[in-house]
Amino acid sequence: MGSDGLIIDFHLLSKIVDECVIEPLDHHYLNDIIENPSAENIAIWIYGKVRPALPKAVSLHRVVVYENEHSAVECTSVDVEGTP
Repeated sequence: MGSDGLIIDFHLLSKIVDECVIEPLDHHYLNDIIENPSAENIAIWIYGKVRPALPKAVSLHRVVVYENEHSAVECTSVDVEGTP
């Protein structure tokens, strides 16, 4: 945690998500970007794009992708990197 009491500034996090996830996926055919774009594979893809863009002091522990209001998939650092 930084001296300002924040783990990551929300503005920076929003910028990272916009650049790494929203811009590449919004209004694009997912099959051209993600092989077999199931919710599980989308979550893994998002994790793989966002994690390297975060500051080194910030850890990404999980990505959750909702298919609808009752169904979601969770991808954790253990699933992708094998470490908590």
